[in-house]
Order: sequence, then structure tokens, then C-alpha cells
Amino acid sequence: MKKFKGVEIKQQSTGGMLYVRFRDPRTHPKRQIYTTTETVDMGIAERIAGELSGIIYGPTEHWHKLPSGLHPRTTQIWNPVDTEIDDMTSDQALSIIFKQLKNGLTPENQTQFIQARRIFIDLVNKVTEIPALIQERDKYKHENMLFKAERKRQGLRDIKDGARKLISQAIADYFDSGACGARSSWRDALKGWFKRFGNELGMGENIMDVTPEQVAKHIFGLRRKGKNGKDGKPVGADTKRRIRINLATFLRYSTNGNFDERRLFTLTKSLSVQARLETNTEWVWLEPEQATQVIAAIPEQYFRDAATIQYQLGLRAEELPLLQSSKVDLVKNQIHIARIFDGKQLVRRLKTDNSEEYVQLNKAVMDAIKRRLAENNFLLFPCDLKFIEPRFQEKITEFERKHKLWPVPPIFDGNEDKAEQGGNGYTFTNAFRKILRKAATSVLGNTKPMDSRTFRRTCARELVLKYGCDRAASVLRDDVETIKKHYGNLVASDTSTER
Repeated sequence: MKKFKGVEIKQQSTGGMLYVRFRDPRTHPKRQIYTTTETVDMGIAERIAGELSGIIYGPTEHWHKLPSGLHPRTTQIWNPVDTEIDDMTSDQALSIIFKQLKNGLTPENQTQFIQARRIFIDLVNKVTEIPALIQERDKYKHENMLFKAERKRQGLRDIKDGARKLISQAIADYFDSGACGARSSWRDALKGWFKRFGNELGMGENIMDVTPEQVAKHIFGLRRKGKNGKDGKPVGADTKRRIRINLATFLRYSTNGNFDERRLFTLTKSLSVQARLETNTEWVWLEPEQATQVIAAIPEQYFRDAATIQYQLGLRAEELPLLQSSKVDLVKNQIHIARIFDGKQLVRRLKTDNSEEYVQLNKAVMDAIKRRLAENNFLLFPCDLKFIEPRFQEKITEFERKHKLWPVPPIFDGNEDKAEQGGNGYTFTNAFRKILRKAATSVLGNTKPMDSRTFRRTCARELVLKYGCDRAASVLRDDVETIKKHYGNLVASDTSTER
């Protein structure tokens, strides 16, 4: 099925009627239209969708007078009612507008009203292009802008002089009101970060007195919580950037839009650059010899097998803890990467839609696969309870406990170090990354941290160099555009192992 800008083709059932969905640019706000193409032929539906897309993003005069040669159904969809007012004058348009505003709009006369209003607006626009009126129009716009600015300043003064709202109360109201769109673990994390923000500025201070400079200073000074109440390592730039966005949203909500977000983003604009630099300090891939050395240096057979399978098959780190023993077919030499269900209830989802697929096994992973199958577990890489803090074990369902499923991403109250210490839902990727970094440091002596995706990247690099981007994308179950974006430069010439 082809894709068209601004127009989507839908089919409610296999072989059923085809529909199109788009937003009408002639209305404000843009009204969504979802209607049938009156055909089950995909070719005809694609023609209609293409013509609608051309009308929407083509010359605006085509909105009112359609070009010739269109499919009849395209004309019907764009102009559902034949109003016969193509030659309507401005006087007739004005008469229709007043008459229908007085008597009320009905589905029958709504289209006629819209076209009449459009003709009248076109006339007004032409009038305002007269040089004598341009100066008057611009003067009005300028005065209106000054009035709004003064009103905003006056409103800010009124709020500051009026009821006092404490930072502690503002934080509680923000999360209780549902204004915070964050969910699950990130919502709990934000509560922790906001609490630290309030403690630093003073929970008893007025939220209206908070300045962008104070917020910027707080963000740049953020550090993780270390042991024994001491400060730990500085928080990463990407995490600081996310906290900045959420603090700005919180302050805008709590001050009725009077907090100067633009000033805050100007003061902290270096975070985006710093985040990219920090990301690039991680190993993007290894040489084959380095990958073999790192795997051999992993002490636990469990994680050594995981690293071998990821490197040889190019699996995502999030897919490793979901590999099910029952999905391995040693006859066809393949494994089906699939979601985990408890009956009909989805228990664990995959990271992307491209993840669910049959992956061919090669000789290099057969020993590791057979070793994992010999343990007769539901998962090839089951989770030991030692990875889960005792006070969180009671939250594990019977199905999760029986099949030794790895927990969902961790919940932490502004303390990300707990994930490294095995607290609050220790995930497979946390454990895997920690093991890889220790092994890489012992054999390579690198000071740059390994990532849980390093072996997938290493596999991708080797596939691209050997077979090209298209074949690599197929093996990695990824989009060709994504592979070309990250590895396309390797096809022309090999590059260094570091970016």
C-alpha cells in the first residue's frame, strides 16, 4: 500500500471496502474527513488518495475549482454537495452568510455557507491589499500586540500580589490534577526530581518568584545520589535535558503561563550539544577480534551466551530476555522472537513492530542455544530473584514468578544509581550492560562505557561491509533508511572503530 502526504488509506477487513482519511484545509480548525472510496480496488483507492493529496498541498485555487481529469469519486469526496454557486458574487455570499447565521446551519446548507464565507474572505483579503489600508492594518496589529503584552504583565503582577502558592503545593497540584502526562516509572522519577528541585529552592517559597536563572542553576548542578547520603556522579546531559522540559511544563502550568520558558531554554541550550557529545563517547562498535575478546572475558556462562547470541544474530538487547525456549526450532534452525502472553493477556511486549520475526540460527550460536535449552526453562535467559529487591518481589504476579520473567523497567525516585545496585526492578539490560563494561575494561582497557547494544552494532557493521545495507536491514529486522543513516558511510570506505 502506497503512502500519500496528508491522506491515509484504511481497510477495515481483508478484501473489504477501502476508506480515505484526511483533514480539510478549507476549515479552521481543520475538520477530519473519513469516508469511503466506494471501491475494493487498491489501485483506484491509491489514485483517489493521490489526487486528494495533490489538491491539499497544491495551489489553493484548486481548493475551490478542482482541476480536470480527476476520478469522479475524488470530486464527490472534495465537494460532497453540489451547491451550484461557482459563480456566486460577493453580495450573494454576504447575503447567504447573514441568512444562515440567523436561521441556523443544517447539514444541507453547511457546505454552501462554507463556500460563501470563503468567497467573502477572499474579497476582504483583496481589499486589505490596497496600499491605503495596509498601514492602518499594521498599526492595529502593533497596538494589539502591545495591549496583550501589557495585559500579561498586569496579570503577572496581580497574581504575585494576590494569593500565595507554595512550591510544595504547586508540585502536589500538578501531579494530582493530571496535568503531568508522564506515566508509570517516569512519573515516579519526576516526582523525585521535582522534590529535589523544591528542596533546593525551598518548599515554602512562592512558585511565582521562581526565575529561569534559578532553574538553570539547579539543572546544571544535578548529581546522582551516592552512598551514605553523599553526592554521586553528575547526572547525564540527556537526563538533564528531559528534566528541563518537564520543569518548564510544570512551571508554565503552575504560574498560569507567566514563567519565561524561552529564557530557561536559552540559558540551558548547551545541554542538547552536550548530550550528543556524551552519546558519541560510547563505543559504537568493535572489531571482530575485540568482540571475541570481550565475550571470552565475561565470567558468567549465562551472560557469555547472551553476548554470543546478540553478536552473531544482531538481536536488540531488549529482545534477549524475551527469547522463549518453545520458540526455538532446531530442525529449521530458527527462533521466533515473539511477545509473551498469559492465556490471551499480553504480559511482555516487544520493543518495535519489526521485532516479531523468525530469525535464522547459524553455527556460531548453536552451542549457546543448546546450553540454554538444556536448563528446561520457559525463557532462554530467565530472571533470578536475586536481581529483584525483596520489597518489590511481592508485586510479581504468579505467572511472572513461575516463568521467571525479567521485570519491566525500574522505578526510581530521582536516584538512577539504584538500577546499578539491583534495586527497584533490576532489568536485564542493566545487568547486561554492567557485565559488558567490566569485561571490556579488563581486556581492552577502554575508558569509554560499553552499551547493551554494542554487539548489535558490531554485527550490523560487519553485515553492511559484507552484504550491503539492504541485506543488513533484512537480517537486523530494521528499516533500510535507518541502516543507511547509521552505517551507509561504511559502504564507500571502512572507518575507525570509534565515532
